[in-house]
Amino acid sequence: MLREVDLNAIRRQAELPFHLAVLGGTGAGKSLLIDQLLRGTRSLLPGPILPAREYDLEGEMPVGPGTLALLMIDPIEDDYTRAQDVFRQLVRDRIPVVVCYLRQH
Repeated sequence: MLREVDLNAIRRQAELPFHLAVLGGTGAGKSLLIDQLLRGTRSLLPGPILPAREYDLEGEMPVGPGTLALLMIDPIEDDYTRAQDVFRQLVRDRIPVVVCYLRQH
């Protein structure tokens, strides 16, 4: 069975660039989350180590292999219809998605 595994295909897949797509409406905490993920709680660490990009719920959607979407839910929002639509689209496009709720103090 091991002879049937294409190790070159696995290597190519592993070497694809990683893209972290952080989606959410205004005030959902996208910038804060990216900053925390890339720098942690220490502001003296070097710049970004992961390619990360913000996306608005009304704009373009992330696509492509190596993409992980973090869908930010605005804690003040009352209507999550657009976020649900975006979630469904990401699932249809086979983009792994994690739904995040950032409660700011």
